[in-house]
Amino acid sequence: MTSERPDQSEEEVAAKSFITDRSLLWAKRSAIYTLSQRSVSTEALRKKIVERAVRKYDGIEPSEAEKLAAAAVAFCTDNGFLDDQSFAEYRVAEGVRKGHSRRKIEMTLADKGVARDDAAGAVIDVDDVESAMNLAQKKGYGPFRRGDADQKRIAREAAAFARNGFSSEITWKIVRMSPDDLGD
Repeated sequence: MTSERPDQSEEEVAAKSFITDRSLLWAKRSAIYTLSQRSVSTEALRKKIVERAVRKYDGIEPSEAEKLAAAAVAFCTDNGFLDDQSFAEYRVAEGVRKGHSRRKIEMTLADKGVARDDAAGAVIDVDDVESAMNLAQKKGYGPFRRGDADQKRIAREAAAFARNGFSSEITWKIVRMSPDDLGD
């Protein structure tokens, strides 16, 4: 930070700094509060703290807000409150349970701030057929369908599988299944 006035002392310049013990404590508490509400990735937490710092401290420089966020993220990581691998594993399990494809889960992780390589590693064991069966059971599609299937209903079911990122091969396999096929 440079002095705007030539007669401004270094003490006055330092007094304008928002990085203090109090602001660092605030950033750590803010991070812990966020993590107590929901699980987030490292990148999402960093962005949230920067956003809050800008709102809280009028006139804070973006670099100072970044430093506060970095300190809070480091604190949470060092103390085991924040772990992208655990976050990714949780989101993968949740995606499979909801009936999302491997591709959709990977894109969701990337949107949440998990690095693409980490996201790809987290979804490596996802079975798209298992996820598709979860979706079919949850929504009453394919072998879990009650009643007769006309063309309109089959098309609607296939569209739901496509929206969840499944290939056409898996989609039609599940949509055309009968309740008798479940034993196989």
